[in-house]
Order: sequence, then structure tokens, then C-alpha cells
Amino acid sequence: MSRRPIVSYGGDCSLFCGLQGSLVAALPEETVEWRRSYGRTSRFVNIEVDFVPFSEECLVKDPSRSVLQQPIFHTYWTDCTDVESYKSSVRESVQCWVTELRQNNITDWMVVVVGAPDAKKTNKLLPRTTVLDKMKADFGGKQAERCVSLYEPVKADSRSMESWQALLAKMRSLTMVAYNRALNKFEESMRGERERRTEKSWSFCSYFSVQEELAEVMQLLAVPDESLVQYDELDALLTQFVLNSAAGDTPLWLSNFRQTCSRWEGLCLSGEPDRALQEKLHEKTISLLELRNYLFQQQAALLLSLNKPWQLASRALSFLQNTANELQILQISIAAGGVACWGFLSCLEVIHTLSRFNTANATHAHARHTAPLWAYA
Repeated sequence: MSRRPIVSYGGDCSLFCGLQGSLVAALPEETVEWRRSYGRTSRFVNIEVDFVPFSEECLVKDPSRSVLQQPIFHTYWTDCTDVESYKSSVRESVQCWVTELRQNNITDWMVVVVGAPDAKKTNKLLPRTTVLDKMKADFGGKQAERCVSLYEPVKADSRSMESWQALLAKMRSLTMVAYNRALNKFEESMRGERERRTEKSWSFCSYFSVQEELAEVMQLLAVPDESLVQYDELDALLTQFVLNSAAGDTPLWLSNFRQTCSRWEGLCLSGEPDRALQEKLHEKTISLLELRNYLFQQQAALLLSLNKPWQLASRALSFLQNTANELQILQISIAAGGVACWGFLSCLEVIHTLSRFNTANATHAHARHTAPLWAYA
């Protein structure tokens, strides 16, 4: 299943489908500024999207609950360049589309007029009004920039190329504005969910899935350092719950982890998310050891993408020691030698992963950071 942000398309679907492949390929070719909220530093990111046909399902009722599973931006496409034809049919269609969006409090949209302006002769004393002008007057209001034109994309002349690049720049910019708006709402909802963590019905597994979606968004935007922050926060939150349980404060969801642990596979640092563990996490059937494995595997993949192998090595040792300690705190029953087996296999996996960084210029660093892992194993 694709995890890219979704953009809907309405109007002349056959017209759009002829351009879809080029749009999907061209949009991420250049970065766009992500002007972030809450005083956070702006970032330049790449935007990749999936397009879906506009339908009632695109009109999200609760946009705060998901970012990657619903359209965040909506587009309408037409090749009508004749003003009279626009007045007689196209305007009503666009009006219905815009009205549906507004009724659902959706403000992130764009209308694209494709083709050369109508070349019919007009009174030279008066400026000629185009379909684009009419659309801006009818629907643009204070956001006239949301109505744009694309000049004959099938041509390869300079005017067509400039028009194509202008459309891409506008789509990147407006999509990023929509993305940021959706992310702000999502983060507000996520913070509210986190603040409920003292309630009896709260579940760490459910909350994990919410914050992990934010981590996935950061990866899609090619800012893995911010994705890592999300997993680090989940790591710290889980650790705090376990430590609190040692003082007698054990929520119901954490009590479920005290069941006998029957599996003790080591880490798997393939770089790909473990779908089996993801499924168990969503079903809330995951063990503490499996949850810790999954969380560290995600952190490790991001550290490697950031070219921080030695930080991975130092984190791995703490991970092994802390997880073994948590199993003791929660008094989780596991077969004799199970924890030692898990620790040994995990050490070997980390050491094997780090072996590709043992280059001529990094021999000393490699030895220094892997020696503690060999000792632990």
C-alpha cells in the first residue's frame, strides 16, 4: 500500500490522466519550502503524491485523525478555453465542486485550465477576458492564485515549458501548504491523545500507531532526523511507563505485556519495516520484546540513513541492557536462556550491519564501537 500523500482530481478526468504520469514524475524533481508552524525552522523538502479521482469519499469528516490515508489537496482540470462554453456548462460544474469542498471546510484546492486561450477577435479597445479570468472572478476571491492555466502541454516550445514549470511550482507550493495544515491538525490530535495517557482506556499500542504515522510523514518529506525524533519520543514514553510500574503504577495495557514471552528472535536490521510485527502492534498482540525489537529496528534504519553507524552501535548496547532490565521489572516469564539468546543474536545482527562501514579510513572507529557489542555477546 502506498504511503504517499493523496491529491484528488476532478473535472475532465481523461484530460488529467494524460498528464498524470508527467506530474507524478516531475513534482519531486525540485524542492519546495516547508514553512512550518510554532516557530520551527523551515525546511526544503521534496513532494511525492498519489492522485485519486474525486468522490464523496474524498470529503473527509475528521481530518485530524489521518494524514496519509485521505486526500489533503484537491484539483479540478478542464480544457475549456471558450468563454461562452464556460458560462453555459463548465462554470456550473466547477461551482458544484467548489461548493462541496467548502461545505466540508476544505480550503486547499486548485483549478487548472489546460490549453491555449481563445484566439477569437475581440474589441481592441477592451481587454479580452479569458476563461481563467472568469474563474478567478467566480471562485478565486482572495485566493485567485488557486486558479491557474497550463499552456498547451503537448508542445515543446519555450512558452509551453515555462507554463509547465509554473504549474509544477504552484502545485508544489499549494500542496505543501495543505500538507502543513493537515500536519498541524494531526499533531494537535496526537498531543491530545498523549495527554490522555493516564486514562484507563488509553493504550500505548494505539498511540504508537498514531505517532508512527507522523514519523512516516517525515520520512516521506526526506527529513529522517525528524522522523527519528518521533521514535525516540515513543522510546522514552515506553521506558517511563515501565519505570513507573516498578513503583506500583501499572496501567492495564502494560499489564498485558506480563504474559509469558514465547518468542525471542533477535533484531533484524534489513532496513525495511517488519510487517509481521506491525500487524501484531495494530492488533495489540505484540510482546514487550517484539515491541522493543520493532522500535529499535526503526531507529536503526533512520540512523543508517543519516549516516550515523557509530551512534547505532552505542545505542544498541543501551537497548540490549535496558530491554533485559525491563523484562525483569515487569517480571515477564521467558524460557531459560531466552534473553541471552535474544541478546546474542541481536549483537551479531548489529555487528554484521556495521561491518560494511569497516573501511580503510574507519577501522579504528569500527573496532572501538563494536568491541563493547562483542563483549556483551
